[in-house]
Parts: sequence; C-alpha cells; structure tokens
Amino acid sequence: MKRFKLKHIRIINTKGSSYELTLIKLGKIAAYYIDSKIDKNTILGISWGNTIFNTDKDMKEKLIQDPYISDTLSLAKRATIILTSVGSIDSTISN
Repeated sequence: MKRFKLKHIRIINTKGSSYELTLIKLGKIAAYYIDSKIDKNTILGISWGNTIFNTDKDMKEKLIQDPYISDTLSLAKRATIILTSVGSIDSTISN
C-alpha cells in the first residue's frame, strides 16, 4: 500500500475461479466499495481503455469548443472518486 500510495485496497480469492467469475467478483467488490463511499455530493469519474483516452487526446481541441463537452470535462476535473483500471486480469493480454 505504501509503495503505490494507496489508501484502500480490497483482495478477492480467485483460486479456482474462471475468468468470467473473477470479473464478476471484481465488479461486486468494486460496487460494494464505491457504494460505501458515495454520498449526495460525490462526483464519480469513470475512465476506460487506451483507445478512448487516445481518441480524446487527438480530438481535444475540437471537442473542448462544444459547451456540453467543456462542461462535462470541467465536472470530471472535480471528481471525488475515480473508477479506472490498468491492464487486464488475463495475463495473456497484460504482458
């Protein structure tokens, strides 16, 4: 926890679990944790994959001019909880 400066961690037992069951377990524990942290003032930011990230980078100048997108990005900067992932639980994908 100290090395990565994490405040909270959750561990699940995946021994003998299929890939699909592991994803379900991860989803449930993430939902439980987030539910315990959310209140009426929470702004929840959700991110996903490199493709979307890089698409956003390439189109940022054009998109930022749209008032709805600009407002959404401003809201995202104020997120109090961020839900994101890095890599995959499938070792053949994350290597």
